[in-house]
Amino acid sequence: MDKIINITELYKDAIKAEQKGNNILILRKLEKPFKTWSKAKLSHYELEYQWLNPATGGVLGNEFTYWNKKDLDLNRSLFEQVNLF
Repeated sequence: MDKIINITELYKDAIKAEQKGNNILILRKLEKPFKTWSKAKLSHYELEYQWLNPATGGVLGNEFTYWNKKDLDLNRSLFEQVNLF
């Protein structure tokens, strides 16, 4: 099992960033909350998921999801709260 590493200092706009193996989660606070089409609630955070090339360490791809304040606990690991697959 891969260890979860705090890498927040590498992303100046992130309030939290973590790496687990070849996966990275970066949480950013939105300047202005908005309603997404899929949720009736306001989204306050943007979560970027990046997956890395194990051979080079370069980013192979990324995707973004949007989260409400109540959906995330900033005192817990992002990997414990988000289902990547």
